[in-house]
Amino acid sequence: MNPRVRGGGKGAFVAALALGLSSCTLLFAPEPRPVPVNNWKAGKRSLRTIRRVLVLPVTGESLSPRLRRDFTRILLGELSSVGRFQVLGLPEESEDWKVLVPTAIKGRLSTKKLVELGRRYQVDGLLLVRIISWRPYRPPIMGIQSELVSVHTGAVLWAADATYDASAMNIRLDLRDYYERVLAPTQDLHGYEFLELSPRAYARYVLHRLSGTLR
Repeated sequence: MNPRVRGGGKGAFVAALALGLSSCTLLFAPEPRPVPVNNWKAGKRSLRTIRRVLVLPVTGESLSPRLRRDFTRILLGELSSVGRFQVLGLPEESEDWKVLVPTAIKGRLSTKKLVELGRRYQVDGLLLVRIISWRPYRPPIMGIQSELVSVHTGAVLWAADATYDASAMNIRLDLRDYYERVLAPTQDLHGYEFLELSPRAYARYVLHRLSGTLR
């Protein structure tokens, strides 16, 4: 018997086995998980006291007034979908917001003002979101910080921050996963790349991930 034929058969068998194992690895590979968001939550007992939250308008010096309003509307929708508490938006044109703006932009809120707003709007907490970095053109970047503060104690009950830079491979993979799992049932399948072309669509992705840490 020709040894080359015998050796070739063995080599083909090994190659086929390796290919089969590779296919099994892909078949049983763990599902991709969302990019982790740096966040902290108070204990369950403290969070149970928060049933109604006043969401302040999104702040960000690099954002146009129209974009800020749109981001606030998107944020309210994402928080509502989480279902942890009832959300109420504070209008930008309200006198309360005009008083809060200078300190809210810096991420500091007066405890006295917190108590006043809590009583006036009958809420348990105030939620503040700041856009700390923003690039609307491709590849987009959105850096975000958020805090949920109790109006009863002034304590921070939830805080989260993250920077989503679409030029990073892990963010691009997460963006595709978000598109396929969250948007695909309701969107035309033109590909996830459209999320990088629309500032509002990209913001919705980021705010969806941020709000998800409250589940």
